[in-house]
Amino acid sequence: MPECPFCLIAAGGAPARIIREWEDAVAFRPRSGGVNAGHVLVIPRRHVADAAEDPDITGMAAAHAAALAAELGDFNLISNRGSAAT
Repeated sequence: MPECPFCLIAAGGAPARIIREWEDAVAFRPRSGGVNAGHVLVIPRRHVADAAEDPDITGMAAAHAAALAAELGDFNLISNRGSAAT
């Protein structure tokens, strides 16, 4: 989905501070620096609108995030869906 900024990052079409890449996902730091120094986003390479759209993709991304967190130390694992959740 070319208009999705996350898809552009995942495809290498937009600049990002990449932390780790997998065949099916990518981890990067937000351009703004994020909420704290350890803020990292882990996103699937395949576009999904939100975590509930495809539980298998969400699970895969969460597994990569958890494995990365085991290497990096303290972390929050967060997924928001809908305006009431943010």
